[in-house]
Amino acid sequence: MAARGTGVRHITIWVSSLARSRAGYEQVSGLELALTFEDEDGVVRVMRFRVPGADFELALRENPALAAALEDADPFVLATTREALDDRATPLDDLGSWHSPTVTASRGHAMGFRDPGGMQIRLYADDPGVAAQAGNRVVPRSTPTEWQRPRSP
Repeated sequence: MAARGTGVRHITIWVSSLARSRAGYEQVSGLELALTFEDEDGVVRVMRFRVPGADFELALRENPALAAALEDADPFVLATTREALDDRATPLDDLGSWHSPTVTASRGHAMGFRDPGGMQIRLYADDPGVAAQAGNRVVPRSTPTEWQRPRSP
């Protein structure tokens, strides 16, 4: 029998500052700390969080060099509801983090932002009405728009 996947266990994000990123992700996404891991030198450089309402965990791993190399990646998109999408603007504003307005995307509504370490993240709310209008057409890969702000130099 061939091996097959059964789901997503966790997603790891490389961050430049574990403390700053933890505060941002907890405030914006409501993450709940599940575990911490120490490196060989006894310093905590990994924290894993439960994602409320999801069937996977999110891990933050501190490694400034890797975080800088991946700054323009958008490694994942967090699913949310349309109502919660607009509610995310306030905690982002409170953190002083740039975020886009909520825009209509290929199959729903989206908001882009950069996490405290500069990683590009998107929040996405599926909308059957928007998806029906799109049908089965191929949507080209998006280029930077108002909801994908480049990192400041």
